[in-house]
Amino acid sequence: MEKLGQDHGLIHYRTTVTGPRPAMPVQIDGLGDRGYVFADGVPLGVLDRNAPDESLDLPVGEAGVVLDVLVRAAGPVVTLE
Repeated sequence: MEKLGQDHGLIHYRTTVTGPRPAMPVQIDGLGDRGYVFADGVPLGVLDRNAPDESLDLPVGEAGVVLDVLVRAAGPVVTLE
């Protein structure tokens, strides 16, 4: 989001995954906020910067799947020293 100059609000990312494929994990490296993940418009779950090793299983059928991620800016990461 920082590269786009957007430090608040939402950004929508979309891609199409061709199929068929075995279920695959969705994990977003470098996610600095919270991402709401959808497969063909159906909620899959939430990925969060506070749980960087979590992933969601994405089933991909014969027709493929449209993968949407709606990222909500959670503000800057604050570290206490």
